[in-house]
Amino acid sequence: DLIVQSIKIGDGVWIAAGSFVAPGTQLEVGAVLTMGSVGVGNLSAWTVYQGNPAIAVGKRVLHVRK
Repeated sequence: DLIVQSIKIGDGVWIAAGSFVAPGTQLEVGAVLTMGSVGVGNLSAWTVYQGNPAIAVGKRVLHVRK
């Protein structure tokens, strides 16, 4: 059967080459899915995900120049 669900991608999200995002997945603001990873479910804001299925491996930190 064909499964049709929306994929929601927030602002500033990075989805690296070779990654797969499953139907129904939500990538919150600033989330990162690393190369070749499989995103499933809810990927939290400003968090880096890796693996199959992708798990959180760290926080994304932005450095602001003054």
